[in-house]
Amino acid sequence: MKKLLMIISFMVLASTVFAQGSNRQRPSKEDQLEKVTKELSLTADQVEQWTAVHEKYESALQDREEARETRKKMGEELEAILNEEQLVKFKEMREKHKGRRPN
Repeated sequence: MKKLLMIISFMVLASTVFAQGSNRQRPSKEDQLEKVTKELSLTADQVEQWTAVHEKYESALQDREEARETRKKMGEELEAILNEEQLVKFKEMREKHKGRRPN
């Protein structure tokens, strides 16, 4: 009986811990823009262009079938905004982010 109670307790505890760990929220658009502005040292003009590109593709990214191609086009436009040094940092950020994505 004690073993059964311990097993049930363990299962409840494990499921609670698992559920808490998978409840990550995405950063807000403002937080993402602030981070990329800081990390890439974007100018005010670049921030405006960056925001415009994101707004341009926002609705297309909602369509799962179009999302991959849309992200590619959006990435090309975002890269065009950056100077060489910023582009290197941006590509490093992308690679780092790719490693954290679930398959």
